[in-house]
Amino acid sequence: AKRMRITGEVKLEATVDAQGKVKDVKPVSGNHMLEVAAEDAVRQWKFAPGDGDTVVPVTVTFSLAQ
Repeated sequence: AKRMRITGEVKLEATVDAQGKVKDVKPVSGNHMLEVAAEDAVRQWKFAPGDGDTVVPVTVTFSLAQ
């Protein structure tokens, strides 16, 4: 995607467990060519601990350096 100069946003829903670990990621909208990279990035994130499983909306923006 970088070589093809594809940019844009990918909206995802991340399911986060009580310890803050991402359990699942589902694409909601955005460029399909960027979905896999966005999902891979969000799966590595760590969230603040909570009271159980929570679905969190996430937007990942891909842009090219100027």
